[in-house]
Amino acid sequence: MALLNHSLGLASIAGTTLLLMVGSSLWTRIAPFRVSTHVQVGRTRLFPGEEVHLEVSIHNAKLLPFYLSMEGPFRTKGQTIVPPVSQIHHSWNIPLSRRGVYPLKTCSLTFGDPFGLSCTKRTLPLPEEIIVYPRLKTMEGSTDRFQEFFGLHPAKGLVEDPAWYGGTRDYTGSRPARFIHWKASARIGTVQEKIFEPTSHAKILVLVKVEGFRQHLSRLGSTDPSIEGVTRDDLEQDFETLLETVASWAYLSFQQGASLGFVTDGDLIGDAEPFLPMGSGYEHLGRFLEKLARLRFPHPYSASEGPRTPSDRFYRTAYEIGRWGTGYIYACYERAEGEYARQFLSPHRRDRLLILSVKDSPEGRDG
Repeated sequence: MALLNHSLGLASIAGTTLLLMVGSSLWTRIAPFRVSTHVQVGRTRLFPGEEVHLEVSIHNAKLLPFYLSMEGPFRTKGQTIVPPVSQIHHSWNIPLSRRGVYPLKTCSLTFGDPFGLSCTKRTLPLPEEIIVYPRLKTMEGSTDRFQEFFGLHPAKGLVEDPAWYGGTRDYTGSRPARFIHWKASARIGTVQEKIFEPTSHAKILVLVKVEGFRQHLSRLGSTDPSIEGVTRDDLEQDFETLLETVASWAYLSFQQGASLGFVTDGDLIGDAEPFLPMGSGYEHLGRFLEKLARLRFPHPYSASEGPRTPSDRFYRTAYEIGRWGTGYIYACYERAEGEYARQFLSPHRRDRLLILSVKDSPEGRDG
């Protein structure tokens, strides 16, 4: 009888355990059903030191509670018990201190029973990416050296485009009829003529040459005295500082009304076009800063590679974008690289070249 009672006790324990395991497994399988998730990302274009806001909303539309664990981008984590027929929110503010591209990729959700006996995972795709622009520094300078007088189209001459449109006034009869603003005349009831204000306009092509960084990176650890004591971290910091200077000069030029273009011989993360045509406006400035944010620090030469000669595509693209009175900002590792590029400019345009370099560049330091 004692043996029978002992066997019944063991059987009840085993049955209870089996029942818990089966119930837990069924609970876990049902947990993801009738659950909706929504991931919201705040601003996706930031400057270093700003925070990205990430919020995950979970809506449970069934009568069964469940355990939920979340692991999102930037090592964000959270776990909770989701009550029946309820909605919960998890949010994070993630500070980003370095320029670059931060893909969000996926958010991992782990569903389970409230007792933690079993679990199942689901992956929530996140197509967004966070772009962190280079840091902008306070600059003192002027774009006077890049000015192109008589408007955006100097080839048309003084008569065709002498200035910017500045408004209307009553027609005096002393100017040709092509200066009459017919829509304004119809609206006001008297003949109006267009008036212009004399102005000048700067077009600046920014060239970022990364080949010098790659050459110095490939020589690390050699007996070359020019890189004695230099580390990869030093080169990366110099690269970031140079891009911050370029971005600051570009923003200063934008504030002073200049149009901007961009060309680089480096690789852009998630962007196959290493150039940006000439343009102006806030939207264009954002695209310009995004090009700088996507610019990748170069990798050293492999065993089968050697130092590259100046890229024909790089200079050809620069020539195509930089026509019609364009000035140049040439950013590079050593000033000698910019001086080499200066010789390809016509004599009357060589004073429109501003060289920004890491080493021994008075112009760069003044910026």
